Amino acid sequence: MNNYFSNLSDKLKKIDELKSEDEKQIQASVLVKKVIDDHKLWDEDKYWHPSEKDGFSIFTVCEEGDRSLCLVVQSWLPGRGTLPHTHGTWAVIGGVAGIEENNFYAEINDINQEKIDLVPTGTATCAFGDTIKMKPNEIHAFKNITNEVNLSVAF
Repeated sequence: MNNYFSNLSDKLKKIDELKSEDEKQIQASVLVKKVIDDHKLWDEDKYWHPSEKDGFSIFTVCEEGDRSLCLVVQSWLPGRGTLPHTHGTWAVIGGVAGIEENNFYAEINDINQEKIDLVPTGTATCAFGDTIKMKPNEIHAFKNITNEVNLSVAF
């Protein structure tokens, strides 16, 4: 597997060298789909047993320098998910097993700019082979909506 991760690292570096954020997302989507199709990676038992205490586990598969570009595997127990959040940069999520529901939001400030409300703007599901692209600072929350462990990969 070391050669596998070395090749991934080389591909991450090439993506990172691209100038356009859109082009980075397109190339990252292609790489995510190749990782999803690599069944040897999913034979690793650790991915299928997320932390009972936390409800999830995140495994770094490959990363570059300052973590500005990394690939992680996310493993979620049934019914578990996140609160609304951003990644601070673009992201690509790919479905490996189960179905993950992503809810997207927009921030709305009150007149005095003191209180922020989140208003739902859409929903997308991510199942095996699906990818979801997110823009920098896009607000989303996700949840494993199946009765099985949910696995996804994320840039």
